[in-house]
Amino acid sequence: MKVYLILSALFFIIGCSNSEVTTKNQKLEGLSMETAIVVGAPGGPASQKDWIAKHYPGYRLKLQALVGKAGRKYDQITISKHGVNKTLYFELNQDYLKNLISEEKSSDKH
Repeated sequence: MKVYLILSALFFIIGCSNSEVTTKNQKLEGLSMETAIVVGAPGGPASQKDWIAKHYPGYRLKLQALVGKAGRKYDQITISKHGVNKTLYFELNQDYLKNLISEEKSSDKH
């Protein structure tokens, strides 16, 4: 009986620690280039604005810059709410960049 209780307690503790790791990893999403949100990918967000509104409601855009690393392009976006700043990274895939350039050219003609 004691062995059963000890094993049950161990499984419970292990299960709790795994769920905490998952929660922590989800919170890290987009906080570095390595965990950047991929914009325009199948199943990914349609825009940075949509993703930010869903995950950081009430935050406002403070700064935006295009940065690169290892041949990849990222939007580095700093958002703010009540004086708290967060910097997020969004990887811009080729299809998204082509659409963005095409939209810019189209708006320049008007």
